[in-house]
Amino acid sequence: MEIVEVEILTTAITAQYGTLSQGTILRTSPAFAKHLVDEAGAAKYVKKDAKPAADAGAGGASAGGGAAAKPSDGLKVEELKAALEAKGIAIPEGVTKKAGLAALLDGTGAGE
Repeated sequence: MEIVEVEILTTAITAQYGTLSQGTILRTSPAFAKHLVDEAGAAKYVKKDAKPAADAGAGGASAGGGAAAKPSDGLKVEELKAALEAKGIAIPEGVTKKAGLAALLDGTGAGE
């Protein structure tokens, strides 16, 4: 399993790791690191070359012609909830399924 190191820039509350403080170096999966860096803006890659080469996704989506990566890609339900909370997006009552939470985070719908 590939591991990526990121430095936490601000206090971040995560379902997977709990509360992370500024300056913490976190070793985590490329997908969660990407979320912390690109979507939440709460971390930076420790080394410039530490950004995973697999950023293109499983099918090489960024190499052209594929679907663009979404903020919810690779996140579990608890990670989706934490990401929504970090962005200040309220979760409507009754939205508990992964698809609904992902839709809220990706900005593609009200969820279900």
